Amino acid sequence: MDIGEHCDEAFRREIKEELDLDRFEILGIVDFDTWTTKRGNDKVGGIARLIKNDNDEIKLSHEHVQMAWISEDEVDDYNFVWPNAKRMIKNGFEYLRKYEK
Repeated sequence: MDIGEHCDEAFRREIKEELDLDRFEILGIVDFDTWTTKRGNDKVGGIARLIKNDNDEIKLSHEHVQMAWISEDEVDDYNFVWPNAKRMIKNGFEYLRKYEK
């Protein structure tokens, strides 16, 4: 988040910057986490939100060329930057199943 920026505004900006999506619906927050960096000085937080996009093609930014789309059964096969990302992603799949019912 930039100084003075509301969290929803920051989220929408990041989705535009990282995925090139303009039109999407935020379905909900599926998980959140906070942790301390390896240096032990910096606090970091992350929020996992589920979004719905019916119109735009997702285009990953140049910062994410090593990213890949994975299925739910592949989550445990990957190492993630966020310490609890596996839990957060699994919660996202669970939230999606409930949303689709």
